[in-house]
Amino acid sequence: MRRSTRKNSMTSAGLTGRQTSPSGPNRPLGPPMSQPSSGAHPDGPPPGLPCTHRGAVLPEWIDYNGHMNVAYYVVLLDHGADGFIDLVGMGGEFMKRHQLSTFAIDARIVYRRELMVNAPVNCYSHLLDHDEKRMQVGNYLAHAEEGWFAAYSEWVYVQIDLKTRRSARFRPEIMAQIAELYAAHRLIPRPAALERPFGLGRPAASAS
Repeated sequence: MRRSTRKNSMTSAGLTGRQTSPSGPNRPLGPPMSQPSSGAHPDGPPPGLPCTHRGAVLPEWIDYNGHMNVAYYVVLLDHGADGFIDLVGMGGEFMKRHQLSTFAIDARIVYRRELMVNAPVNCYSHLLDHDEKRMQVGNYLAHAEEGWFAAYSEWVYVQIDLKTRRSARFRPEIMAQIAELYAAHRLIPRPAALERPFGLGRPAASAS
């Protein structure tokens, strides 16, 4: 996963994070907002999640169906994931100082609603689980004005020592940040609609 190079701050339930790295040339959208998700829309993200990215659907992202192409949902969700990595203190400056980064090792994306050109969007991130090396993070892509979420992703990340290219345990100060955030996020429900298994929802055909 591409690491964030933004400079901004965000607030979530149980944790405040601040980024210290400069703006990057490959991030066309804006910084995250400080307001967490409100839960005001019945089809929106759960309340209390940090906003980890905000932006809008660019004209060049619209495909032949007249809506944002599936690939750019991933781009926006990845920007939110980068913001989450910054939130727990593992952004660009941390990576340079300690030669530690995070790699995605598993992912799932659920597409729920269309997004049209110029639609304002926010990403909200949810720490679902963690251990000494890994984090499971959910990311919601929501319409910033109407409140409903258009897509949801889950990624499993592992911390990697860039000197050895092998997995590495989180540093104590990072583990403390992750544990503090998880203590708040573990109480936030995950929408039941996202618990469905991948596939068409019917029994697999047996081999004849």
